[in-house]
Amino acid sequence: MILLERRQINKDKPAIAQLHIEFPHDIPIEQYFEEKYYQFPLDADVHELIVDNNKAVIEIQSKKLMYSWFEFFCNHFIQDFQKQGYAIETRGAWDKFENR
Repeated sequence: MILLERRQINKDKPAIAQLHIEFPHDIPIEQYFEEKYYQFPLDADVHELIVDNNKAVIEIQSKKLMYSWFEFFCNHFIQDFQKQGYAIETRGAWDKFENR
């Protein structure tokens, strides 16, 4: 099973949001992140990707379209890995994205 968890770290300036991902060891998460980043680029200095065993954290700070990028990533992740037979659970929300 894969878990995608949205976390709002700070909703004021600077807005900071994270996506926590728990995934099986056979998923190349860094490669997947790079592919999606190439398809929908944002300023590289605001991205932080931390991978530790079967957990990853993507953090973006206060950039235009950051919530749209996160949703783009989540939607593609869910579609791509459900096609491969993985069960996916999502949790959490980004306050500013949900309340637009």
